[in-house]
Amino acid sequence: MDNAYMKDLLTDALAWKKKRLFSFSRFDLREMHLERIGSGGPLVLKFDRLDDSWTASKDGKDETLNINPNRANRYLDELEKMEVSTWLPYTDATAHEALKNPVFRLKLILQSYKEAAPVQSQSGSSDITFAPEPETEDKVITLEIAPAGEAGYSRFYYGRVNTTPNYFILNMDAVRLLGASLSEDN
Repeated sequence: MDNAYMKDLLTDALAWKKKRLFSFSRFDLREMHLERIGSGGPLVLKFDRLDDSWTASKDGKDETLNINPNRANRYLDELEKMEVSTWLPYTDATAHEALKNPVFRLKLILQSYKEAAPVQSQSGSSDITFAPEPETEDKVITLEIAPAGEAGYSRFYYGRVNTTPNYFILNMDAVRLLGASLSEDN
């Protein structure tokens, strides 16, 4: 292959990267922390996957009755399928500078299972071997976003997530979703 072609292919490697921002299942979610920077502590939502219910707190106060569970479920649905507009290289100076002052932070705490050791079966025709309960550990995904220009007037936002070194751009629809109220009143 031509060297110029190979150089262009490597330069545009991020164009080949999947647009999906997150890769998790709602059944692995334990907690979700939504924080508008500068407006107090985060809203902490705990998800019970057995009955698909939510509990919430903010600054140590129980906020469960103020949360609309349907909105929280919809928010989670949208997070699972959220896509970036464009991936940017980790060397992008403009995104790096903007994200020094993020305006929103989302932290997802997921329960993941540790790799289990193989279970040795015992000899005998009637022996049953039960595997031990799998061990779990927390996996934390953190997303931060910052406007590309003056807050409130920017057409897109820069973002970063701790699971990849690359920055990205989110369009206003995705940003509005992240900032959506989960309150019963709205």
